[in-house]
Amino acid sequence: SIPLIFLMGRSLFNTRVGLFAASFLAFSSWHLFWSQNARSYVFTFLFAMLAAWSFYLALERDRWMLMACSLIAAILLILSHTLSAMLIPALAGYVISLGMLPLQRPAGIRPRNLLIFFLPFALPSILLALPNFRHYLFSGWGLNEWGRNPLYVLFTLVHGLSVPIAVTAFFTSLAKPIERAKWFLICYAGVPLVLFLIASRLLNVAGYYLFFTAPAYFLLAAIGCDHIWGSKKMHPRSAGFCPAWSLL
Repeated sequence: SIPLIFLMGRSLFNTRVGLFAASFLAFSSWHLFWSQNARSYVFTFLFAMLAAWSFYLALERDRWMLMACSLIAAILLILSHTLSAMLIPALAGYVISLGMLPLQRPAGIRPRNLLIFFLPFALPSILLALPNFRHYLFSGWGLNEWGRNPLYVLFTLVHGLSVPIAVTAFFTSLAKPIERAKWFLICYAGVPLVLFLIASRLLNVAGYYLFFTAPAYFLLAAIGCDHIWGSKKMHPRSAGFCPAWSLL
């Protein structure tokens, strides 16, 4: 995952962003914890990163084979942790939002590429017409015995990422300009978080389920650090001081 997030950061932005993101991941206690755990969350991180990266490149380069690779990675992601399927609405939200924002549409947004990825996930929704399937799917809804509310989910995510990474990623998402690659990461990080915060009122969900979105936060924080690095190079008399609000 460490070399892959470097390559992803370099391909979306530049080498320095890739190095920052790889460093954040290498020293992440959250990633280290799941790497030593018998549960498969470390694979959700890997497969989510591969699925998101391939999806973005497929749209940018108009390559159906990259979209097929993204589909395979997304299936492996869902097999590693079912609730990681929230990545699919994030990618769909990115595609839909490009038609509503003043951002140039990539060449790969056309029916062939989109059907390759989304159609295999849309077909199972037909099963919702079966009463037995609906009962099985929603039988556990409304149970939240551990009292995991939205604040708990949010604090767990921030604690896992670390406060510096979470804060830097947040301010970076607000900084201008918001180019297409950064907007993609905002959708990758933000849509699952919003869906989990809403679901926490109905289901027993935990913040660590959002571990599959950690690559987006690491990359957003890396963009912020790259911006600060550039501003320090432009202002050598700052004597090493760069206020946090310089991101804005």
